Amino acid sequence: MHSRFNRLFLSLFVISFCSCLLAEDIAVVKTRSLPTIERLLTGFQAACTEHNISVYDMEGSAKQGQKILAKIKESHSSSRAQSIFTLGLPATKLFEQSSLSARLFFAMINDPYGKNGLKKAIPGFAQGLPADKLLKQLRVVLPDVERIAIIYSEEVAQAKIDDFITAADDLSLSLNTYFIRSMKDLPDSLLKVIRENDTLLLIPDRNVTNRHSIEFLATTGITRTFPIIGYNEHLVKAGLMASISPDYSALGKMAGGVICHGRDFKGDDQRPQQTALAVNLQAVRMIKPNLSLQLQEIADHVY
Repeated sequence: MHSRFNRLFLSLFVISFCSCLLAEDIAVVKTRSLPTIERLLTGFQAACTEHNISVYDMEGSAKQGQKILAKIKESHSSSRAQSIFTLGLPATKLFEQSSLSARLFFAMINDPYGKNGLKKAIPGFAQGLPADKLLKQLRVVLPDVERIAIIYSEEVAQAKIDDFITAADDLSLSLNTYFIRSMKDLPDSLLKVIRENDTLLLIPDRNVTNRHSIEFLATTGITRTFPIIGYNEHLVKAGLMASISPDYSALGKMAGGVICHGRDFKGDDQRPQQTALAVNLQAVRMIKPNLSLQLQEIADHVY
């Protein structure tokens, strides 16, 4: 009896000891705390319960980022595997430019390898939805839409615009693009968009969507009863009718599958595969778009 108990105890000890050896130190460094980042982090932690995860917040400060980098360097042990998972472009660039020897992954970057993006081919999880998934979900939200507009500037790569044109053709949608040189061109372009299209689909572009233009976009959409679809829930809180964004919890679980469990990683970055819908009910009531479903019934976030 004692012999059997001893063998059982020894087996459990060995399993526990091996698990500790296999457990990896993972440092998650976020540029700042936002609801979307917290959802991604929750999904990531749920997928990596057997690993040692430390979370650091730069609080939007480069100085705080340097303190975090120094702390991680100080605690880094070459005898134990370590990964760094950065959330946001500033956090990712900080570790991209450091001498720290560790596996580096990123998330929460819209255009990671664009003009203002990363210099190295760091693997990660891009924030932008694939064009086909975005347009398919747009059709669920606004089923009568046929003519879709995108306003963009030189901040957006032409390849991205081409992806939207191809995806729209495949879905038998008419996609009209409007190039602006600066934010000064936005009012005239928006009025033209309203005359010629059924909806405006916003994509990340600081010359189109920023803290100076969002009130103008939201107000124009309501006064002209024209649906404008954003790309994150913060724009919906600011007054846009709706937004289609990644499901950040699912994206976090996807990242956990790769970083913590070694699942296949295809290409330099992986795109979100699940969407989330945010709706501003007051804007919906004022714009009165043609709907086949009550948006609040299918929305993930309602404001």
